[in-house]
Amino acid sequence: MKKPETDPVVARNRKAAHDYHLGESWEAGIVLQGTEVKALRAGRASLVGGFATVEDGEIWLHGVHIPQYSQARWFNDGSRRKRKLLLHRAQIDKIERKVNESGLTIVPVTLYFKDGRAKVEIALARGKKTWDKRHALAGREASREAERAVSRRLVNGQVEVSAGGQVKVPTPRVDSGFLGGTSLLGAGLAHAVGLAVGDDDVGVVQ
Repeated sequence: MKKPETDPVVARNRKAAHDYHLGESWEAGIVLQGTEVKALRAGRASLVGGFATVEDGEIWLHGVHIPQYSQARWFNDGSRRKRKLLLHRAQIDKIERKVNESGLTIVPVTLYFKDGRAKVEIALARGKKTWDKRHALAGREASREAERAVSRRLVNGQVEVSAGGQVKVPTPRVDSGFLGGTSLLGAGLAHAVGLAVGDDDVGVVQ
């Protein structure tokens, strides 16, 4: 589920993508109390460590940090209290069935406002194995190294642009033991070149 970029986002659970394989997602309303809406509009919330459960036909959000505001001061008492999520009956039944059948977890992914109301995007998730996490980290590191390599070549004038508008970058020497070869680095390098050399920088001969 992709939300319009105009929706004010309060918090994103970036750790969820690191710890889980995220699957089907839903938009849910959330029941708030007192000054919790004020806290969200001030951007004071965290989804890290949060999860949801289905109890007696209702979905409840646990572990999401939203502080209370009183007499010009923020308080953490009850900030991670249990909060009810609002979904259609058919949606709740589907989520409960998938959780029970597949042993999935329900995690909050994004907290945002839509038409003036607080919403939570929740997703079914399966925990990643240690290898999955290491592979994801290796991919990000390869991309960063590729971007640094392109930056160095741009500074040294080693990046060439052909008459056809194609960017030519000397292939960096990579230890064959690094990430099992150059495939990840090559992919990251191609992406980095696209970022480093924009349309305005490329001269195309007609």
